[in-house]
Amino acid sequence: MMQTRASGSRAARAQWRRAPLVCATALASLMLAAASFGQSVAEQPSADALAALWPDRAGAFSELEWVTRPSRDALMSFTVPTEVSSVPVKPGDRVSKGTLLVQGRDDEPRAALAVQRVRAGNDGEIRQARAALSLAEVRLTRIKEADAQGAGTPQEMDERRVGVEVSRAALLGAEQRLAEEQARVVQLEESVRRYRIEAPFDGVIDAVTMDQGQIVEPPNPVVRIVSVDPMWIDLPVPTQRTLAEGLSMGKAAWIMLDVPGMPVIKGTVLHVSPVADAAAETRRVRIEVPNPKGLPPGTRARIRFIEPSAGASSERSASGGEGRK
Repeated sequence: MMQTRASGSRAARAQWRRAPLVCATALASLMLAAASFGQSVAEQPSADALAALWPDRAGAFSELEWVTRPSRDALMSFTVPTEVSSVPVKPGDRVSKGTLLVQGRDDEPRAALAVQRVRAGNDGEIRQARAALSLAEVRLTRIKEADAQGAGTPQEMDERRVGVEVSRAALLGAEQRLAEEQARVVQLEESVRRYRIEAPFDGVIDAVTMDQGQIVEPPNPVVRIVSVDPMWIDLPVPTQRTLAEGLSMGKAAWIMLDVPGMPVIKGTVLHVSPVADAAAETRRVRIEVPNPKGLPPGTRARIRFIEPSAGASSERSASGGEGRK
């Protein structure tokens, strides 16, 4: 028992003697690591130094990256409950403004419109009022002639004069009622149009979510149409940069899409937000990008507002986007 205690004490004393050596070794390792880290940081060249070494790549350190989107995007639905009567388009179809995309069942409103058109075309009440006015004017003329010969009375003169005024008021009322009936036609025509979904602009059908015979309740989406030529980029640009480079409507921008073989595309600034995002210290800059090849929006793009040199452009095109952050 005593031997065990003695050996334990010797082991403890040896461990305490080794402790300073271990601490010193660890401290030396930390100092060496810190020195190595400081040297590596000091050896990293700045962006200005790199720009001086490779002037043709200077713009690569100030480029911005974002995502393209359709210039117009409409997710459309009916404004009234209806049954889908026909869907003459399918995803991928190119359509022009005003093309019928989805038709709802509109039998009842069309019947009401037909009845209203008949009413709006019935001018019989106006013709009757005009005839009554003509008769009243003739009777007034006759009483004036009789009064000139001393055969009329003041009472008859007043009655004929009032009769003319009453006939004129009746004609005006008939004309107003006909105008109301005609306005009601326009109202019912608009009601019928609510059962039609038409293309609001030239574009491509992206999705159709309903089929013939389905019941649709607003605001459930029915069809989506997009315009991909041109595309837009809503790019958050550092506020200081927008001021330093004088970004404004009409200024040129150069865009490189992440698509193999695509050259640099020249775009145009459409809008610079007048308000800056205080938290992000950016302003939204909308850029229009020509897209005659119909590339899909949602493609990542790198943007700059200083024209790249031919050498840098060709090198970046060949590298396929190497060096993107």
